[in-house]
This record gives sequence, C-alpha cells and structure tokens, in this order.
Amino acid sequence: MSFTAHVQGLQLPDVLQVVSSSRQSGIATIIHSGAVAKLVFLRGRVVYATSDTQSRLGYSLVQKNIISEEDLQRALERQKEMNCEMPLASVLVKLGIVYPGMLEKETREQIIRVLSDMLGWQDGMFYFEPQEILDTRTVLKEGLSVEALLIEAAAHYDTEVQLDRELCDFWQEPA
Repeated sequence: MSFTAHVQGLQLPDVLQVVSSSRQSGIATIIHSGAVAKLVFLRGRVVYATSDTQSRLGYSLVQKNIISEEDLQRALERQKEMNCEMPLASVLVKLGIVYPGMLEKETREQIIRVLSDMLGWQDGMFYFEPQEILDTRTVLKEGLSVEALLIEAAAHYDTEVQLDRELCDFWQEPA
C-alpha cells in the first residue's frame, strides 16, 4: 500500500503508526522545507533512518572515534564496488571494522536523533513506498517499534528544546 500524506503539526506520529500497524516493509520519505528524512521499515518496525539535517551514521561513528576516517572510506568504497544496496552498517560488519552489537546501539541512536528532529517539523509531505527489505541487510534484525521510538524521540526532543531555551536565556541575561 503506497500512499502520500500532507503532514501538519502532530500528525506525523499518526502516519508512522499507520505504517507500523499495517506491518508494511518499505521506505517512508518525509520532506520538510527542503530537508529530506527517510525511515526504513521492515514488517512495520523501523530498522534505519537518515536525514539531511543529521550526521549520517558513518560520520557519527567517526566523530565518536568508533571508526577511523580511513575505515569509513574503505567501507564506502566497498559498498560502491558491491553494486547492491547494502547499508553501510552491514558493510562495516562484513569487513570486520565494527561489531554488530556496537552498530545496533549506534543505529538505534541514529534513528532516535532523526525522529526527534522530525518531531520539530510542523509540516511536510510524507511518502511511503512499499518494497522488499531484506533483513539480512539490516543491522537491527527485529527493528524497533514505532511506539517506543516516538516516546524516546519525544524525550530527546524535549531535552534539546530545554537546552536551547537555557542557552538563549544565558545569552540574554544582563552582564
């Protein structure tokens, strides 16, 4: 079931719940003010997320010193050579650069960061295109429930908003 929806305000969680409850596999693309985010679903559960507004998983791993820039480049080259749509995380595991357990944790954090950022988007377009997602190519074999992710992402979003307010208040206080 492919569908498109115009999302305003708090409708995004509702639209994600529709995909989840239908146990669909495919890719949801959300476009907001020129930014694009993608959520990959496997049988209604989220297995990956990426967004123009967040660091991609490979660069996050480099920033956290989990992998080197050379490791990332080697994995990206291998991914390109393989000429298939294997996610970078799976290539990193296949090359023995990172253990699956570490990538599961980092992939989960990436999904939460992307979803948290999306919760601040007040409107946009939502497209869902069903397609076969091979669980052998995903790091999160079981995927994550939309309900649990929305709760974690909302908590992360609230924390970020509070930190932004405190920073603004600090800079606005008279010296």
